[in-house]
Amino acid sequence: MDSDADGVRDSTDNCHQTPRGATLIAQGCSALDVAENPRLIVKPILQDLEAIKKSLAGTPSAAAVAKHLDEAGGEFKRAAIKIADGNICNASSEYNRGLLRLSDAEGLLRKVIGADNDQTRQLAGLRSLNQEAIIGGSVFNQVCKSVASRRSTGRITRIDDAARRIEIDSKLVVGLATSFLTKDQLYVGRVVQVNGPHFRSGAAMAQDLVVAQAEQGPHGGLFVDCLQLRVTPPQTNSPGSPGPVTKLQLAGFQDGDQVMVEAGMGIAAEDVGCPAPRFPAQKRYSLHAKLSYTVHGNNRVSDRQVTRTLALDLDSEDRPVLLPADIPSGTIVTMTVLSREQTVKTLPGGIRVYSPVRVLAIRTYQLDMAGPRRTLITGLRRGPVYARRDLDLIAF
Repeated sequence: MDSDADGVRDSTDNCHQTPRGATLIAQGCSALDVAENPRLIVKPILQDLEAIKKSLAGTPSAAAVAKHLDEAGGEFKRAAIKIADGNICNASSEYNRGLLRLSDAEGLLRKVIGADNDQTRQLAGLRSLNQEAIIGGSVFNQVCKSVASRRSTGRITRIDDAARRIEIDSKLVVGLATSFLTKDQLYVGRVVQVNGPHFRSGAAMAQDLVVAQAEQGPHGGLFVDCLQLRVTPPQTNSPGSPGPVTKLQLAGFQDGDQVMVEAGMGIAAEDVGCPAPRFPAQKRYSLHAKLSYTVHGNNRVSDRQVTRTLALDLDSEDRPVLLPADIPSGTIVTMTVLSREQTVKTLPGGIRVYSPVRVLAIRTYQLDMAGPRRTLITGLRRGPVYARRDLDLIAF
């Protein structure tokens, strides 16, 4: 079976979503596939590197070798991060430093074990790893050489959230860099400018998307904005109050490009004009929210990227979903929110049948997990949409 029709059977294909007609450069993968997921190349190198380090653990004289291997692994990781961010041709310096550290490690190991032991398992493994890393570097060089331009404009014709890809004018497949950010809502039919590396094979990697200047808001009955994202404060109502949940606009908590939030706050959906239900079929609108942020370790190498789902299927009738309490104060969190539509048919007997979900729009927000006092003061000064009656209960 060849699910992506790239000429490579799925059983030996490392990339099962290669764009149609794209040139393969490694392991059944196109330039876009490698740029989206450079771990395909780097992960086996790092695994072999760790295996060699483990085999040297009982050799005290090889401590300097292990140090060079650690440094090489760190450089390879940094190169992969740059590539996934869309900085494809700027990652060569890190990768080349990694190759140099590997070469240094091989030279040191040869001295440690002596000239007569060149064929020992450790040295042979390190030589093999060196060649593997050189081949990986040549793959990344091919990806860089396949970049033809860095900008294009067209109309969004498809959004595939699962694959983190969109389609422009039904021909340009656009992947999203890990640092992808847009201030504009994205939906099928909108004209956008794609900024980022464009490959010769008809694919691109977006570092950001901006709405074309001539493009206006949604038209033609597309209810992109009928269900809107709201923020709920830590204290939703006065103690004992049976009233509805307080929902505030994000604008009241914005500070520049960031939204000031805190643990205990939540997100909710508000219906501001969705079509009225009709029997037997009706449109249903919901929000899907994901969070992405960096957990910092003792050094850059130990940093890790965390992605977690905040809300799977949030509509206006649902209770607020609270922001995670375990995210450290001061962390900048990227929240990606998908506006979605599906058709619900009610069959005889009250059985409901749901159509597949269609993504109408994608929005991203930068959340600053600030302290409680800072957040509440910011929100109140900017004037929330709904007046609160329990302000005297907030401790400043």
